[in-house]
Formats: sequence, C-alpha cells, structure tokens
Amino acid sequence: MSNIPPPESLDDSLKRLAGYLNFSSGSSDPKIAALWNEVYFHASQGNPLSGTPAWLVLNHWLEHTLTKLSAESAAFSDATQAREISRLLLSELLPAYMDYHRDLLFHQEPEVLFNGFFLALGAEVLLSKREQTRVAEVISEADSDGGASSSEQLVQRSISRLNDYVGYRPVAILENRTCQPYPHEFVRPVPLFVRGAGVSAGPYFELVTRAIEILQDADPEVLRAASFELEQLAELSLDPRAYDFDHPVNRRPNYHFGGWDERSVSADGYYTRFVLRQVTLDSLLKRVDARELIHDLGLSADELLTEAATVLAGTILMASGVSGWGPTAYSSDITLSTLMKPIAQYRDGFYQDGLER
Repeated sequence: MSNIPPPESLDDSLKRLAGYLNFSSGSSDPKIAALWNEVYFHASQGNPLSGTPAWLVLNHWLEHTLTKLSAESAAFSDATQAREISRLLLSELLPAYMDYHRDLLFHQEPEVLFNGFFLALGAEVLLSKREQTRVAEVISEADSDGGASSSEQLVQRSISRLNDYVGYRPVAILENRTCQPYPHEFVRPVPLFVRGAGVSAGPYFELVTRAIEILQDADPEVLRAASFELEQLAELSLDPRAYDFDHPVNRRPNYHFGGWDERSVSADGYYTRFVLRQVTLDSLLKRVDARELIHDLGLSADELLTEAATVLAGTILMASGVSGWGPTAYSSDITLSTLMKPIAQYRDGFYQDGLER
C-alpha cells in the first residue's frame, strides 16, 4: 500500500487537509468538512486498494502528502502535529470509538459510522484549542517511548466530546439527586447532510440529496405548517443505534419518524440538527433497489428514487410538526391529539403537491 500514491485529482484537496491538520486549532468549517467528504469518497469508492478500509487508505494518502510537502515547502518542515493528529484520528480514535460503544453499536459496520463528515468531526475535536496541550504531551511522550497512556486519555476525552446525542430519554426524578442518562448512552449521530458542505458520500447519498431538493421546492405554506425551515437545518444525521420496537422509549408516538435534536438549539431558538432513524432510511432504500418493481411494474430506478425521497421528505415534515421548530414552538396546552389533525392536513397537501408536480 505504501507504494501507491493518491490520485492526482486529489492533490489540492489533500494539501489543504494537510495544512488544516498541521496549523488549525480545530475551527469548524464546512469547507473542510467538504474536503474530508471528497477524499473519503475516493478512498472508499475510487481507490485502487480494494478491500482496504477507507480510513486506512486516507491515512496512507495523508502521510504520502505530508512527506511530499515536507520536502517541497518550508512551511511543512515540521509536520509533527499533522502526522500525530492523522494517526490519532485514523488509527486510534475510530477503533476506540467502536470499543467504547461495543454494547450500543454492536450491530453496525464501521463503514456506516465513519463517513467523511464523521472524520471531520473527529479531527476538529482532536485539534480544538482545549486539546492542543494534550496533543503536545502525546507527541513529547511518544518521542521518549512513553506516550501510550497520554494518547489513550486524549482519545477517550475526544470520544466523550463527540458523544452529544441521546434523543428521547426519560429519567427518574428522585428527591435526593438529579438523574441523567449514563455516559455510554450518548452517541454521535452520523452526519448525512451538513449545511455548506453538502451530502455525505455513502449508501444514502442519492436518497438524501433528492429529499433535500424536494424540501427546497416544497410549498412554503406546507413547510410553515410543519414548523420546518430548511435554512435552520445545520445537520441531517442518522441515529446509528439499534431500533427496538418493543422498547418503551420507542413506543412514543411517531418516534420512529425521527425528530429534531432537542439539545441542538441555535442562538435564535431554532432546533438545528434533525436525526433520522436508520430503520426508515433502510426501508426506503430497499424499495429503491426493488428490482421486481422495476421489472414487473415498468418503473424506472429514477421514479423509485423520487418516490422514496418524497416519502423521506414527508416523514421529516411530519416529525417536525410533532416537536415544532424549537423549545418555545408550542405552549404547554398543546397535546399530541391537537397536533394530529393539522399534521395530517399538511401531510396530504405535501403529497398532493408532489403528485401534481
């Protein structure tokens, strides 16, 4: 693998990523997320190292780029930080994340969890200012052959910062203490769409891309009734946890539709991250791939994709109507029964508009 250079078409993107890893302090930038998404796509789909996990291919490509830059550019005469962050991210953080969630995500393949946007998040956490001192300690101790413990601590701290979602989780209220979900219940939803960076490469790319386009073209009155503003959507994510239909949490009405993350609120009071359930996405993908429908009913693959994406968009709108656009969207006298009629009305209006189009 070490003898195979990255594609020439990725030279500029890899150089920009190398510069980010070497000089950044972990700022959040959609353009950087787009770069990770681009190189991840080529590492997972278009690379000559078939059978090798995409993140290992990426690690090799970044090392190749850093070696080349160190020889050509004075600015990269010291690329220690970039090499260490790349190693921590692609060789330590990802397997440690799987091990940390071995009970929660035992059913998932790494390729589902670790897309380009997830790698961008991991690099951002490792590079953040509050972790810079820890990275320096890891580099220093690694030079003296004693960096294993510091490296492990840094990775665990980064995992704790990544895990920021628990969803609907009722907890007991006791007189003598405040109860909270356990740390291992929190997880990092897999980003599928990031505002300013686009849609993640992977199995859901076409479905999510078409659904976003449908929401962009939807009737503004329908969107308003659904308390959904696409401009406020900073991230559309996938909940990677297994879905147990018999679990009391999952018996909450319409919970399987997904919903806004109630912990992600902008300064303007809007929810900013919508989290989808994997069972919904996978069911829609199965219909898109249903060859018997294409053969027996004479439907085209594009028609099935449009149909599935329309259902996904409609599902998002129904879920948004249940929770509202933010914590203050509904007053305390609003109940689920009072929401059902208006939700059914705008749902029918959305699909009717889609059929007419």
